[in-house]
Amino acid sequence: MPLKRARKARQDGVETREAILAAAEQEFADKGFELASAREICRRAGANSALMNRYFGSKEALYRLAAKRLFGDLGAPLATLADGVKDEKSWRAAVREWVDDMLFMTLPTERAQKLCAGLFRHEVTRPTP
Repeated sequence: MPLKRARKARQDGVETREAILAAAEQEFADKGFELASAREICRRAGANSALMNRYFGSKEALYRLAAKRLFGDLGAPLATLADGVKDEKSWRAAVREWVDDMLFMTLPTERAQKLCAGLFRHEVTRPTP
């Protein structure tokens, strides 16, 4: 009976999915939603274009996920802003903490700053429908 060769381990889709998402963040920041190309996103990621739809469903769904990942849940700290506020001093402290949280959430790295700025610029000038 011949020996079976061990199959090469199949690459986990998590790496490919992450590469597509990172490429999409860059493409959307560079060009905005309308001008961004699914083909270019996949080329940047080094992935087959069919995988974008497999992992994300559509360009719109990929955009939403990229934007969510870049901007985080911006509303969460605001929901608890008034908790524990008793006077003007505690209100000022709560607002200061919220502003600090917002800056940390949206601008943790230089890469995130540039990507968020690009995406924000496109949304302000040509909002995604």
